[in-house]
Amino acid sequence: MMKTGPSIASGVRDAFRRATGLETGVESVTWLAGAMAGRTGKIRAGDRSFFVKWSEGPEGAAALEAEADGLTRLKKACPRHVVDVAGFAIAPDESGSLLVLGFLERGSPARDHDIRLAEALAEIHSVTADAYGLDRDNFIGSTPQTNSRRSTWPEFFATMRLLPMARRLRDRGAWPAHWSRPFDRLVHRLPELLPDRPPAALVHGDLWSGNVMTAGDGRPVLIDPAVYHGHAETDLAMMKLFGGFAPACFQRYDEIRGRESGFADRTALYNLYHLLNHVLLFGEGYHGSVEKTLRRFD
Repeated sequence: MMKTGPSIASGVRDAFRRATGLETGVESVTWLAGAMAGRTGKIRAGDRSFFVKWSEGPEGAAALEAEADGLTRLKKACPRHVVDVAGFAIAPDESGSLLVLGFLERGSPARDHDIRLAEALAEIHSVTADAYGLDRDNFIGSTPQTNSRRSTWPEFFATMRLLPMARRLRDRGAWPAHWSRPFDRLVHRLPELLPDRPPAALVHGDLWSGNVMTAGDGRPVLIDPAVYHGHAETDLAMMKLFGGFAPACFQRYDEIRGRESGFADRTALYNLYHLLNHVLLFGEGYHGSVEKTLRRFD
């Protein structure tokens, strides 16, 4: 448990009331360790518990507001398998911002957990738009993610995903010079490697196993999205990146929506975006994985 200064405690309580509209006062705030940025914790208010994220500064506020927006979009598509959003607000004294979510009592996965996850994901992917991107920008982890709309998928993936991430690494001095030629060739080849106009599906955008919780009743619940409209396979690709998802999940998804041939190559392409982001966030430990992908398409 983390200590809370008086100004933070006051700001959290005021922001909680503003976010939720509840008249019930905050009885307790318990902060948890382990967040990458800001603070996460549990608030008790009356007979209810909430999970909260508190962050200071304008970028923290933007990230929490974007998370609330993304969860709301997913929740509308698939109500039972996305965490509840109780509200978002900036503290009246501007000491910080607060995202208030439903508190999930964790449980053990039900026997059909993987099947239900696949069905939930297929339900989310059935929500489509007429272009790739979103009407707003958001974040992938703590990295800003631009979602300006494009009419073709290869153009979007090049200009809104791979190229901006490479630019960030170059600006930080973290881009090895020998990556440039194979990377540029890969970007040039995207129109032949990716489908031109697959359905612009609503995607979670950051679907690794840590962003799937198990509720007390055993159902899967999605958290921490980086939503936009894109090729549905981007979610399936990230599920493959770090593992943790049972074959039954992919089998059930294929029964509902299916995947076209060439998925393995597209998986490597789509995960290059996440690997570059991991280099940006965590450093050189991901260089080998990036270089393996670049060699694959060179």
